Amino acid sequence: MKIITHSPSKTPCGRALKLGTAVTGFLCLALAHSGLAKPMEAKLLMTNGDRLSGTPEFNVEQQQLSLEAYYLSEPATLPLANILSIELEKSEARKLPDPYTRIQLHPRNQESAGDTLLGELRELTEDSIIVDTWYGGSITLKRSMVQSLEIINPGKGQYYGPNSLDEWESPAGDDPGSRNPESWKLEGNQLVADGHTNALIGKDIGLHQKAHLSFDLQWEKYPSFSILLYSNDVANTQPTACYKVRFDNYSASMSTFAQGRETRDNRQRLPRENFKNGGRFELFIDSETGVAQLYLNGKQACILQSANPNPAGLGTGLSFVAHTTNRISISNIKISPWSGVRGNAIDSAAGDRPDTQRDQQPHDIILLNGDKVPGTVGVIKNGRMMIKTQYTPINIPISNIQSISLGDKREEPKKYKGDVRAWFHRGGFITLRLSTIKDNKLSGYSQATGDTSIDLNAFSRVDFNIYNLDAREQRQRHFSQ
Repeated sequence: MKIITHSPSKTPCGRALKLGTAVTGFLCLALAHSGLAKPMEAKLLMTNGDRLSGTPEFNVEQQQLSLEAYYLSEPATLPLANILSIELEKSEARKLPDPYTRIQLHPRNQESAGDTLLGELRELTEDSIIVDTWYGGSITLKRSMVQSLEIINPGKGQYYGPNSLDEWESPAGDDPGSRNPESWKLEGNQLVADGHTNALIGKDIGLHQKAHLSFDLQWEKYPSFSILLYSNDVANTQPTACYKVRFDNYSASMSTFAQGRETRDNRQRLPRENFKNGGRFELFIDSETGVAQLYLNGKQACILQSANPNPAGLGTGLSFVAHTTNRISISNIKISPWSGVRGNAIDSAAGDRPDTQRDQQPHDIILLNGDKVPGTVGVIKNGRMMIKTQYTPINIPISNIQSISLGDKREEPKKYKGDVRAWFHRGGFITLRLSTIKDNKLSGYSQATGDTSIDLNAFSRVDFNIYNLDAREQRQRHFSQ
C-alpha cells in the first residue's frame, strides 16, 4: 500500500497541521469497502488531543495509517503509536438469532472484563466452543479461556447487559445517547449516573411473574438508588403501577404504585459488613405475592413484602433510578424467569456438586426457570441440544436453556504487543493482535480465537495502545464526557 507523507506547508489557511508523536485525538474510522462501494467515514482521537475526520488507509507492517480528508491537500501519514481510538461510522444493526449465545472470556491479567462474542452456538466439545456469527463466520474458541456461556431469549423475559444505550429509554428530553450530564452514560460495560438527582434509565424486559434479577453496583459515598420492577412506564420515575425497591444509606424498602399512588412500607437495615463501596445484588421476586428476596454478595440480606401486592396494571419493564449526584455504576445485569423455589444464587450454582459427580457430569445446564440438569452436552441440531445425563440422554430445546457451566478450568488469554480492542455495536469487545485492516475487515490473533477476521460494520470503535496506562486514562476521560 502506498503511503504518502503529509507536507505541512500545504495545509489549509497556510498553517502547518502538526501531527507528531504526541498526537492524541478522537477518530471515527472509515475504511474503504472493496470494489466501488463508498468508503466509511471515520474520526480519529490522537494522543495530543487532536480530533481528525477522514478516510484512513492502514499499513500495519509500518505501523502507520494514511488519512485522506477534504481539509488536507494531500493524505497525511500518522503513526499508529499516536492514535488512541478510531470511532467508526454507525451501521445498521444486524438482527441476532433468537435465541442467541453470549460467550464471555476470562479477563486478561489485571483487567476486570473479558472479550464478548454474540452468535449462535454450533458445537461444544471438551476443548472448544464453536459459535456462528454474521460478522466473522464460524469462530472457534478455546474452551478453557471461556468464563461463561449464556443462551439469551429476549422474548422470554431474559436479558444480559448492558450492551448499548440504544436499547434503554430515558425520560423525554433526556437523551441517553447525549453527553448531557443529566443522562446515564455507557462506559465500557457499565451504566453510569454521575451528577444528576433522580436520573432514570429503563427497558421493557418482558419480566415474568416470577423473575430473578442480579447486577453489580458500585458507588462513591453511599448507596442511594431504586429499582422499579414490573413498571408499566419505564421512562417515568412514578409509573401508575410497579414495585419500587429502594436502597438508601444501607437500608432497603419496598413500596407499591397502584393507580399512580404509592404505598410505602417499613425499611429494613442491611448487613453493612457485606459490602462497602459496592457488591453483587440479587432479587428473586414474585409479582403476584409481592414478595422479594434480596441477596448481597451471595448471602441473604432481607425479605421484602409489599403491603399492596399484585396491583392492577403492572407491566413487564424495569428501570434504574439514581437518587444522588454521587457517581454510581451498574454492570453485569442478568435477568431471567425464576421457578419460585428458594432463591439460591443461580449465578454460582455450578460449583455446588460433589467432585465425583462433577467429574462424571462436566456441565450444569441451567434451564430458563432456574432448574439445573447435570450432564454432558452432545449434538446440537435443529434448535435442540442432546444432553447425556447419568441415566438417559435427553433432548432440550435451546430456547429453554439460559446457561451452561463449563467446569473449573481457567486460562487467561495472553496480552500481546500490538493488541487492539474493537467494541461491538451491541456491547462488549474483542481483543486481537492486529494483523491488517483492509477490505472492510479487521484481522488479528488471540490465544482464545486464533486467527480471526471480522467485518468492521460490527464495531463502533477500535482502541489502540490499550495497555498504555496514560493512553487508557486519557481515553476514559474522553469517552466519559
